[in-house]
Amino acid sequence: MSKWFNCPWFYTILRTSRVIAVHGLAANPATTWTKGEINWLSNAEFLPSIIPNARIWTFDFESRWLGRGQPIQQLQSLGGQLLELMDLKLTAPHRPVVFIAHSFGGVVVAEALVMARTRENYAGLLDLITGGIFLGTPFRGSGVIHFAQMIVDAAEAFGFKGTKKLLNHLHPDDELLNRLVSTSCMIS
Repeated sequence: MSKWFNCPWFYTILRTSRVIAVHGLAANPATTWTKGEINWLSNAEFLPSIIPNARIWTFDFESRWLGRGQPIQQLQSLGGQLLELMDLKLTAPHRPVVFIAHSFGGVVVAEALVMARTRENYAGLLDLITGGIFLGTPFRGSGVIHFAQMIVDAAEAFGFKGTKKLLNHLHPDDELLNRLVSTSCMIS
């Protein structure tokens, strides 16, 4: 067992797993999982040293909410895209899947779990999911979402592009977010 990891039962699961890392809003895989020059998902001294036999992937989606290239998709389409990636990549049914999700990426994972539960063609994928590590996921919404929306409003007033489509799901009283959290908790 690695000197970095002291949880034998989880290590046993991880060492034969597939890990799917999902970034948050206004982020990407290259920066979310990197500090300085070190990407802890791929650097041989970090995650690969703990789980050398695991396959580690990232799920990349357009997550900018301000400026050029802001997302036109909805949360439901992101969950569907994650399931499609899993369906395409997961060819060995005996290898479990563990998610590592940062911020809004955790909401995307929860959406994918709920979709897998409700869509018959993805039922087999749900059986493969062994666990998830959610880092700073706003499952209860975010108290600072109003500031982000004010920035979008101000930017649009000056002729810049912005979108609130994904930001809207981070309100503490967002119906979709609350449904998603309660439904995904029943799955686990």
